[in-house]
Amino acid sequence: MLLLADAAFDATAFLRDVKTSGAQFLIRSSARRVPTPFRHLGDGSYLARLGYGVLPVLLEVRVTQVTVSLADGTVRCEQWRLLTSLLDPIRYPADELVRLYHDREAYSRGHQPFL
Repeated sequence: MLLLADAAFDATAFLRDVKTSGAQFLIRSSARRVPTPFRHLGDGSYLARLGYGVLPVLLEVRVTQVTVSLADGTVRCEQWRLLTSLLDPIRYPADELVRLYHDREAYSRGHQPFL
């Protein structure tokens, strides 16, 4: 199971509980959260650990910063990021995760994601 959710659901303890349940997550991070990378990946994403001072065991996540193309052709880097427990950049490329996140409403209506 993959949980797709907006920034209101990015609390560290909640993410840990989702992962502990056996599910995976792809969640937009709040703008205030800027995880420190510990390993950069070839697709532009990076690995980080969450939970300093909150969790007894840190939670490893993959972070993708989203680039948006506006209707007028302008490209800008958004201030929010996607957090995921899908750590393998070969199996789950960052651009596919971004597409999946943006299409989350279609998946809630029964369409199957690429996972």
